[in-house]
Amino acid sequence: MDQFRGLFDRLDKNKDGFISTEELQSEMRRIGVEPVCEKVQAIMSSYDQNEDGRLSYQEFLIYMMDKEKKWKIDFHALDRNKCGSIDLEDIMSLFKELGLVISKPNAKRIIQMMDEDNSMTVNWEEFLKHVIINPAENIGELVSSWKHNLVFDVGESRSMPVELTQQETDLSIWGNFILAAGLADAVSRTVTAPIDLLKTRLQVFGSKAVSLGFRELHTGGFRSLWQGNAVNVLKGTPQSTLQCFIYAQMRMYTLGERDSLSVHERFGLGCVSGAVAHAAFYPLEVLKVRLNLQTGGTYNGVLGCARLIYQNESVAAFYRGFKPSILCMIPYAGVECAVHQFCSICIRTGHQLPSCCHPNSPASSSFLFKLTEAYRCSSRTLWNL
Repeated sequence: MDQFRGLFDRLDKNKDGFISTEELQSEMRRIGVEPVCEKVQAIMSSYDQNEDGRLSYQEFLIYMMDKEKKWKIDFHALDRNKCGSIDLEDIMSLFKELGLVISKPNAKRIIQMMDEDNSMTVNWEEFLKHVIINPAENIGELVSSWKHNLVFDVGESRSMPVELTQQETDLSIWGNFILAAGLADAVSRTVTAPIDLLKTRLQVFGSKAVSLGFRELHTGGFRSLWQGNAVNVLKGTPQSTLQCFIYAQMRMYTLGERDSLSVHERFGLGCVSGAVAHAAFYPLEVLKVRLNLQTGGTYNGVLGCARLIYQNESVAAFYRGFKPSILCMIPYAGVECAVHQFCSICIRTGHQLPSCCHPNSPASSSFLFKLTEAYRCSSRTLWNL
């Protein structure tokens, strides 16, 4: 009980014999707990028995004992070699199990957050004190709080959730996430398919595209506005997923024990991952364009289009126009990663960005999007060669 009393006295800043809401919030903010108000409110509502807005030692002791029961099993699970303490390798193994990459320097910083005797290991008492102030509900939430506190880079894969909880590590939840992302992508592409079709025809036929479109509408009906949409849907999400997967794997091997990659390294990895994914799915791009430009029901669906191209031309026809296309994709993917890294650094430090992009500004996130979109638009010239 002595260690419980010591922690209570440390939190009781004004030494009045109680831990107030403000004192608890102050300590949580110090170690990077988010969201502070909700966490403190949850503790007070459960353990402030007389509802005076503060915790007496007896109330705090009940809270401590409940946490002790809850986290004892998890501590022993984290202690892989059963030596009675958590070390650097235990932290790295935990992150690996959760599908995250962490460097040794960052794992060391997590140990130092809990280590009170500079032994570079965390015993049960040190761990308990940490989870008392950081009231996570499970290991996933605890890891998520470490991520936000240290602000280290665990990769920019768009499939990586911002908050990693225990539930989100379940395969069924990941399946639902991927399904939702795929459905959202499919709906957005389907809604804008007629506009994309008009764009393609204007690029090829110029002013004749409108009259041609009305002719196709009269011949093929309303469905003709969605020619090539199926293959466009089949191409979009899988290509992005493959690109992110390749980037994450290469990043893992390139990073080593460092905290983050340089802008130049991100540019290079972005170029390679973008080029490989684009090359793998480029035949679907060819099919989409052919279906968009068909006249009078030339092709009978996606498979029919692919079959006719293979029979009447050759396999090489599926990569027609690939050179200018890949010349566009390589710098586009590289610049996307490099700009993201550069702007993330600037936004964290608050330097060298317009006032609208300061970390405290609500426009900061949209600034990243606009920069990337600006390059996307400028790179479209190569697609039209």
